[in-house]
Amino acid sequence: MTKYEERFQEKISWPISVWSLYVALCATISFSVWAALGNVAAIAASLIQIILLVLWSIRNSLSIDIETIDRQHHLHVDGAHLPLILIKEITVLDPSEMSRMRTRDANPRAYLALRFWVKTGVKIELADPTDPTPYWLISTKKGRELKEVITRNLYR
Repeated sequence: MTKYEERFQEKISWPISVWSLYVALCATISFSVWAALGNVAAIAASLIQIILLVLWSIRNSLSIDIETIDRQHHLHVDGAHLPLILIKEITVLDPSEMSRMRTRDANPRAYLALRFWVKTGVKIELADPTDPTPYWLISTKKGRELKEVITRNLYR
């Protein structure tokens, strides 16, 4: 089984601003615990919060991957999977278009893989008549590159 023809990968993790916000919230909780219960409780609360914060950041990262396995092309977004043959059209969205698509123009049946700190993305319209999902809306910083890889793989 040949694993690689053309591949795309992107992993979107928390930026410094999100880390700063959550660290400040954790510090506030630790300070409150220290004021009420003392040093030992505050240290224990801080360690628990650090562990949970790291686990939460890992769980909330967004993974986008295109794999080609034996000439079968697949898009993986976190746990979701889409054969590229089912893609009708892909549109790269700038920040204003992405903002509109995730709010006013959103379709409740669409598959959403969004991260609020990423302002750009792609809209992938589906050509599967058996699937009630009209499109996927995905946050990505590499929208043009993702579109190019999908387009090249669609016509192979």
